[in-house]
Amino acid sequence: MFTKTAPIIALLIAITMTTSALAQDRYSLTLSNEFISKLKEFGSLKSEVSESARDKIGVIELRFEDTKSATPVELDIDVNILGEDAVIVLDEGLIAKIKGQPVRIPTDQNGFSRVLLKYDSPAMINESAVVMSDNTVFIRLSDVKSIAGELEDLDSITMTCKFGEITIPLEQIAGIQMHVDENNSAVAVLSNGDSITGVPDVPMLTLTTDWGTAEVLPEAIKSITTTANSKFSRKNTDFGTRWELNTGNSFAPGM
Repeated sequence: MFTKTAPIIALLIAITMTTSALAQDRYSLTLSNEFISKLKEFGSLKSEVSESARDKIGVIELRFEDTKSATPVELDIDVNILGEDAVIVLDEGLIAKIKGQPVRIPTDQNGFSRVLLKYDSPAMINESAVVMSDNTVFIRLSDVKSIAGELEDLDSITMTCKFGEITIPLEQIAGIQMHVDENNSAVAVLSNGDSITGVPDVPMLTLTTDWGTAEVLPEAIKSITTTANSKFSRKNTDFGTRWELNTGNSFAPGM
């Protein structure tokens, strides 16, 4: 059964989801409206995998109780193996797909003892509540926490890349995905669609928000974008992992 990642009343979680038995290499989870509500409230929930099934799983299947008998569709979605957890991030788009049709998510790794579903909040900031300027940025601190405001005393970002050091004016950056590897590299997606990978030199950021001044340490930042509700996603290709930035009204590729 699913349990919260933080200590909470287990009974509340137990009634939100049912898990089916492992069928061959498939680990299937059935979602309900109550489960989705709890996932949004708590941020993440996890399901324990039996020891006998851990080395056999090749597909994680997510179904919704009202449409679970429909034909599944296979999607290319990241399954991040972090320690004993197989982590899948659900946003509103993916939840809508699961409600309409079961989703099969292949995984090329097994041996994990838990499946961890994390909720990615769709709306970072209400734009009408933010005084927009050329220095306004939207900082995602986690899958469910974010902050926005006018950036003070920073008009460019310096990155150390394989070909050397480069300084990029902030006005040319559409977004930066931080901590993409063990070297704390970042991917900067530019407004023209180009992308640059390197280790950024980002100081503590000071933002003027609608409620006051906030200081944000770079190690706490997941991503920085210059448009509200923008979202990075990672895609596996024949040429390696590529980072893409969806800005809502345009699509810029990343590497």
